[in-house]
Amino acid sequence: MKIECIKNPWQNQLMSDYLEPEHPVRSFFSHHPLQSSSYSLRAEEVYSSLSQRVDRQKLVEALYRYHQPELLHPEIESNLGRLRQEDSLVVIGGQQAGLVTGPLYTIHKVFTIIELARKQEQELGKPVIPVFWIAGEDHDIDEVNHIFVQSKEGVLKKRYRVEVEQNNRQAVSHLSIDPEYLQNWLQEVSEHYVDTPYKTEWLEACQKLSHDKPSWGRFFARLLHSLFAKYGLVLIDSADPHVRQIEQDFFLRLINQSEQIQTSIQTSVQQFEEAGYADPIHTQPNQANLFLITDSGRLLLDREGDQWTTREGKQTFTTSELREIAGQTPERFSNNVATRPLMQEYLFPVLAFVAGPGEVAYWGVLKEAFIHTGLSMPIVYPRFQMTLVERHVDIRKREFGHSWETYLTKGTLIREEWLKAQFSFQVDPLFDAIKKQVVDLYQPMIKQIHSQLGRQTEEMGQKNIEKVTEQIQFYQRFVERTMSDIHQTTLRQWDELLRGISPNQQPQERVHNLIYYWNAYGLDWMDRTLQLLRDKQPTHHFMVHF
Repeated sequence: MKIECIKNPWQNQLMSDYLEPEHPVRSFFSHHPLQSSSYSLRAEEVYSSLSQRVDRQKLVEALYRYHQPELLHPEIESNLGRLRQEDSLVVIGGQQAGLVTGPLYTIHKVFTIIELARKQEQELGKPVIPVFWIAGEDHDIDEVNHIFVQSKEGVLKKRYRVEVEQNNRQAVSHLSIDPEYLQNWLQEVSEHYVDTPYKTEWLEACQKLSHDKPSWGRFFARLLHSLFAKYGLVLIDSADPHVRQIEQDFFLRLINQSEQIQTSIQTSVQQFEEAGYADPIHTQPNQANLFLITDSGRLLLDREGDQWTTREGKQTFTTSELREIAGQTPERFSNNVATRPLMQEYLFPVLAFVAGPGEVAYWGVLKEAFIHTGLSMPIVYPRFQMTLVERHVDIRKREFGHSWETYLTKGTLIREEWLKAQFSFQVDPLFDAIKKQVVDLYQPMIKQIHSQLGRQTEEMGQKNIEKVTEQIQFYQRFVERTMSDIHQTTLRQWDELLRGISPNQQPQERVHNLIYYWNAYGLDWMDRTLQLLRDKQPTHHFMVHF
């Protein structure tokens, strides 16, 4: 395997500005992710704020309970032991509990967490532990209940349906996996893939991990653990009831500081927009940034002075009533996109947070919110973005002779241009000219007839033009299909290339799932990729060649 660095073809303006050594956007963040001095400064910030955080021993005990029995591994036990030390730090990132790990960017995020933790432990001489935060408290099952499958016909979506009551809005980690249903679903997925020595391996592994009807979040955790336990990757599920218990004090802090937090976010959003960036978080003035579990499910709270109301308006609470709920049953609370980073900072001594492009944007409006809770924003480190390149795709790339950047950003366009170049005539100009001639011939005739006959002759004439034009377009489509048929072998090679790196004309990491590559190559490529990523920075897009 080898790695090739190219200019990131999908990098937005914010990310481009953020990675600049000196840019005004830095005022929205506490540290620059690519400056080595940021890490020692951030470590000192963490050490000086230990009194504002959860008791470290309680955190480790909750994590031990979560990992027992099947998620423990010697490397993880070692890291949990090191996390007890007051000088330890973590590199953390997270994702929703996607089906069989979800899109590839989840794996890429784990790669980034592990590599950055390794590098900073070496640089700082302090324990730096990789942690993955499973967003099990999220209730949007449609975000995680499917994968895309590469097939001969293109990219299909295979959906794993979970039977839940309509509008029940349960946290994903509270939903159970039906082992029999999952096994049948996995078998269906496997039929889209060629038989390889690894097909039985991934099928049996996934089936084994679901044998006892685990929760959706636990199944995700087991699979992630099976892939990365040897690297000491510590897992946390935000919906874990043991974690909820130790979050109690911070929920009280979030309730007490709710107005200040929301005001600071709205001010930051305004400044963000004035700097030329889009609003990344779309909050409302009265948003409380907390969810409460009620008989109607997990509902977002709004706040107006001392009155707190569930978003649909059916239940109302006073501030003191919410404090009482937080004190007695903290598991009824959960965080939204704005308060989750704050809770994460309270629980963990965060050296750096590994973020996707969207996360970098919304963290940019949270700097003051951290301060209102007695904490400070960690380093926000963009995750690695990469495309996996299979051998046959690499061959096609060299045959057609364009750069990776060109294929990734306008592959469909250059495919069409290639086809047009194979013929001496240009289809669009030829047929456009014919359609114009029809209109030019018809319009004077229609005008002459209408001037003498009136009635509906003009309307019918225009409809006749439309019908003639439709027939010309029908013939044009037939000609285009014939052109494609003549060069169908080469066009299939084009499709093979483009589907391999940008399926559905989207970044590969947002469409493809781990299973496709596990089926083709096993899992050794993941270890080799991590080696290739050593000391790399997220300033480029990585083309990882098998």
